[in-house]
Amino acid sequence: MPKVRVIAEAGSNHLNDYKTAKELIKTAKSVGCSAVKFQWLDEGTPESQHNAGIYMPMDWPERLLEYGGIVGIPVFFSCFGPKEVIDWKMLRLAELGCKMMKFAFPQRHNIGQVERALLLFNEVVISTSPMDKWELPENDRLSTLYCHSIHGEPVYPVIEELDFTGLFQYPGSPQSRAFGFTGFSSHCLNQEQPIRAIKQGATVVEVHMKLEDTPLSIPDSRFSLLPAQVELVARHHG
Repeated sequence: MPKVRVIAEAGSNHLNDYKTAKELIKTAKSVGCSAVKFQWLDEGTPESQHNAGIYMPMDWPERLLEYGGIVGIPVFFSCFGPKEVIDWKMLRLAELGCKMMKFAFPQRHNIGQVERALLLFNEVVISTSPMDKWELPENDRLSTLYCHSIHGEPVYPVIEELDFTGLFQYPGSPQSRAFGFTGFSSHCLNQEQPIRAIKQGATVVEVHMKLEDTPLSIPDSRFSLLPAQVELVARHHG
C-alpha cells in the first residue's frame, strides 16, 4: 500500500497565540503527521470575523516556517483575501522557502491562481468535490482532496457515514489521475472516517487538530481531533 501522508490542519486553533501555534507544530510532528497547515487570515477581514476574530500576524509565516524547519516538519498555508492579496501572499511564501500551498474549498474555482501556485511550489493541495474536480488542471504536483459538500457548500461537521468506495486512486495506478482523488479533507468528529478513507485508497488525509485546551467557541475546534486521535490516523497503514 502506498505511503499515507497526514496533514494536521491547525486552522484557527492557535487562538492568536504564537506559543500555541508552535505547540501545534511540535505536536503534529510528535504524533506522526507529515505536515502542518495554517490559515493565513488578516485582521478585521470577513474571513477572520467568521473565525471568532482569529487572524495571523504578518510576521508569523516566516517564524512558523523557521520553527517547522527546526522541529523537522513542513509548514505551509492556505491564503485568504482578495485576489491581489492572495497573489502577494503566495509570492511571499515562495520567497520564504515554503514548499507547499493549500487552496480551500471556496477557492477551488480560482483556476488561474492554482496554475500560478503550481509554478511557485513543489506541491499544491486543493479541497474540491466530484463535479468541480474536472475543472482543475492535471498536474503531478496537484493533490486533490475530496471535501464532503451539499449543494456546493462544505459540511461542518460531517456526521453521516461517508462512502469512499472507488473515490481514490493510488499514485501510479493504471487509471488516469483524473478519475480519482488523491485524498480526503476531513471535517469529521472522530478518527474513524479518515481511517476508512485510507483503507479505501486515500494517500493524503487532512485532519483538523486542536490541543486539549482549545475552546469550543472557536469554529474549527468543533470538528477538530485531539492529538491522540490524529496519531491514530497518522500511524494507520491500512
